[in-house]
Amino acid sequence: MRGQFLSTLFGGVVGGSIVLALQGGFALAQPQLSTNTPQLTPSTLEVHDLNILDSKGKVRMSLRCDSNDEPRIRILDKNQQMKAVLGLGNQDRHENPFLYMIDEKGVKADLSIADDGGPTFFLNGQDGKPRLFLCTSPDTNGGDISQLVVYGNDKGNRTEIISAEGRSGLGVYSQNALRTNCGIMPNGLAGFMVNGRDGKPGTVIGITADDRRIFTKAKSGQGIDLSDAGQKKSHK
Repeated sequence: MRGQFLSTLFGGVVGGSIVLALQGGFALAQPQLSTNTPQLTPSTLEVHDLNILDSKGKVRMSLRCDSNDEPRIRILDKNQQMKAVLGLGNQDRHENPFLYMIDEKGVKADLSIADDGGPTFFLNGQDGKPRLFLCTSPDTNGGDISQLVVYGNDKGNRTEIISAEGRSGLGVYSQNALRTNCGIMPNGLAGFMVNGRDGKPGTVIGITADDRRIFTKAKSGQGIDLSDAGQKKSHK
């Protein structure tokens, strides 16, 4: 899909440039040749703005640099509303590439590279708020962290899948508090955790890094110290 989009996009730009050149839309400096000398095709075409028009004279594609001298390709519908943008971020964002898909309510899809060098992908809902987020990011050990987040109407209500060195799992959040988690925790505990409304662990079922089975419940209003949960209560 991405390769097909870019191929079609740049094919239209090149094709439109040739048509405009043949119609005299650009002033090209060419040497005067005799009628017996074959006409040479210019190898370079330099412009500040390039607009591709439809049969009604409306701009449907625009290629130019923005005020920060970063290149942009914009695709517009018949009502002159922008529907897609391909370009580079500004220099403060390391000139990372991005691709936006837009409708009348705003950006619906965003494929880009973050400041840390990891690729990111957003899908937004009808209200413009995030609904799905997918990314990979470098960790401090030279590896990668992969993350998938599915949002509800409120960003505080979400489901996260994370895979990283020492931690992998599925977590469900309510009002930004982690309510359930299933996976491998940083201390090597593999299991299932159910938390209270405050996000503090209430019940933990699992196996510790040294292969001890545990089942631990917190007292009302208290949390569980997972670092020694297997030592306090263990069951073979």
